[in-house]
Amino acid sequence: MDKIKLNKMDEGVFVIVTEKISMDELISFIAENDVENPDVEKISYAFEHIGEEVKIAEYYGEISLKSHFEITVSTNKMEAYLIVGYSQGGKIPDYSDIIDELQNMGIIKGIKEKAIKDLIEIENFNSKIKIAEGKFPIDGKNSYTKYLKGLKKNKTKRPTIDIDGKADFKNINFLETVLKGEVLAKKISATKGVDGYDIFGNVLKAKDGKDIKLKKGKNTIITEDGMQIIANVDGMPIIRDNKIEVENVLMVEEVGVETGNIDFNGSVVVRGDVKSEYIIKATGEIQVLGNVENAILQSNGEIVIKGNCFGKEDSLISAEGDIFLNFAENIEIKTKKDLIINEGLINCKVYAEGKVVAITKSGSIIGGETRGEAGIEVLNAGSKTGAQTELKILGKSKVVERIKEKLKDIDWEIKVIEKNIISLQYIKKNVPQLYGDEKEELFMKLIKNKMGLLNDKKVLEIRYNVYKEKMEREEFPKIIVRNRCYFGVKITLKERNFEVNEDIERIKFFLKDDRVEHEFV
Repeated sequence: MDKIKLNKMDEGVFVIVTEKISMDELISFIAENDVENPDVEKISYAFEHIGEEVKIAEYYGEISLKSHFEITVSTNKMEAYLIVGYSQGGKIPDYSDIIDELQNMGIIKGIKEKAIKDLIEIENFNSKIKIAEGKFPIDGKNSYTKYLKGLKKNKTKRPTIDIDGKADFKNINFLETVLKGEVLAKKISATKGVDGYDIFGNVLKAKDGKDIKLKKGKNTIITEDGMQIIANVDGMPIIRDNKIEVENVLMVEEVGVETGNIDFNGSVVVRGDVKSEYIIKATGEIQVLGNVENAILQSNGEIVIKGNCFGKEDSLISAEGDIFLNFAENIEIKTKKDLIINEGLINCKVYAEGKVVAITKSGSIIGGETRGEAGIEVLNAGSKTGAQTELKILGKSKVVERIKEKLKDIDWEIKVIEKNIISLQYIKKNVPQLYGDEKEELFMKLIKNKMGLLNDKKVLEIRYNVYKEKMEREEFPKIIVRNRCYFGVKITLKERNFEVNEDIERIKFFLKDDRVEHEFV
């Protein structure tokens, strides 16, 4: 039986002491039961009158203690977080308490009602819960050109390398032609931006995508709505200077007696061979599916030869763009860009303003002279028999060389003009009767030409110095032999030579302190 009984009812709070106890026990009991404002005299009376029910206080209902909570906002005003602190006897806040506090803080957008209700339901204390989240603006996408017919802006015809390290020249898809009226590209329209907002309802403006205009190249037309580029002739589509063009394409089975020499304003595709002592000149690309025998090929674009090339002293393959070869022997090769080789070269004379690369399974350079101003990388150099093979990087930019030649030409022209000026001045002074209006007009013209040439010279000298300084700042290119460099190979870097006297494997040659050094790779 309880020593003390406590009853809470609308009429008040009543206590009954059922047996003798101490006053401290009675006071502690009343305190533990959260009796609000008890009457001390009534407590004393109940202590003295055991068994009597005594009203000791008014009843105000149960006291409900709610735990403290805090709402924090991220610095970018895009998120709000709720933490409910735990306290003994404390209850989780009501949903309305939290919503009221959000409103008091001015948070009106992106309120996560479910997250708040879930927190209340499971009484999640001391956890940081996201209860409001804004929406970031989404900028529109810019308009762009979608290329069709396999066109790509930076498409390359470089062969892929298979698992065995062999270049796959067979699957270079370069025979790509179109018919007049075919769609080459279309414009994908720009999209509108989608505005966002922060949790306080502030609008975050998005940017609309930018529009572009399709660019019309040679032998193409743009539809009236400006949305498509159409081929205006049959031919081969290419991208040049960010414009789609359709080049005229001459397609022949082979070059020989039936065709004679070819000089074509466009691209030339030869399905078979190029016979001995024939010439192909093209303003576009030259592509040969078969072999080339002792011929001359000159292109303002790229040259791709899937077969083998055999030549003599006057054989030449020359291109403004990249050259892709399977195999070549006894041929002079020139390119203003890169030379990519599959099987290899034998006794060829090569000059590439870009790189010379032959790193496939059998990529070898044997004999001859190979110069690649942007670097040389081969699998094998030389041969077991010690064939004299020269690999060179002279570091002489063609641009710089051409400027030097142009400066020489200008100096010569100025000297000629100055001689003529001196002659006219002599006639004017000593034989004035022979110095008429025509000679005066010529004299003024020569002065004007000299001034123009001096101005041109000044501009070229500035360009020359800029390019020269740029070359001196850049790291000098390297020669890399990935497999074996045989004895008999001569390495030249910026007119510094190195003779390979024994077979070396996996080696890199580079310039250091004006000497040719080498290290393993």
